Amino acid sequence: GTLLLISHDRALLDNVVDDIFEIRDGGLNIYSGNYSAYLEARGKSELSSGGDTYEVARKYTDWSTGKRYSQGEILKISEAEIEGHQWAIDNFFLKKRGGRKK
Repeated sequence: GTLLLISHDRALLDNVVDDIFEIRDGGLNIYSGNYSAYLEARGKSELSSGGDTYEVARKYTDWSTGKRYSQGEILKISEAEIEGHQWAIDNFFLKKRGGRKK
């Protein structure tokens, strides 16, 4: 059978779905695989463009995805992805790189 699932729970989407259907700019895009495969496929397009660069200041685990980040790791976070990293930014696990220095 088929189930239409709309969720912000990345771990759920990674473990449950076989295909991602994305509606963007009036068109339907279909990605085969789980949420991680979708992100990888999108990472080759505009999802990874733009945004800001962050450095991992302290190691931590993103419990929504299970991804572990090590101190010193560099992340490029687009506007579309920022909400998923907001906790780490607010709690000083991620430090924005570049920009103006005071």
